[in-house]
Amino acid sequence: MTHASGGSYNTIRQTILDFSAGVIIAKVLLLLNVLLCIWGMAMNMMRNKRKSDRFRISLVISAVVSLGGS
Repeated sequence: MTHASGGSYNTIRQTILDFSAGVIIAKVLLLLNVLLCIWGMAMNMMRNKRKSDRFRISLVISAVVSLGGS
């Protein structure tokens, strides 16, 4: 017998586990994005030879946002 405010214990437990798995996946993706940004910044610095070359600020912004989200 279910209550009007929700489902059974197993349904609520499964919903919480699904939510937790989603949070873990999101944090892993944010960490991967930070690592990719760091790699991109390193490559950008190594290739920055001429005066006309510019550093990609979008990599820094993306890394900061990813760190803030994790």
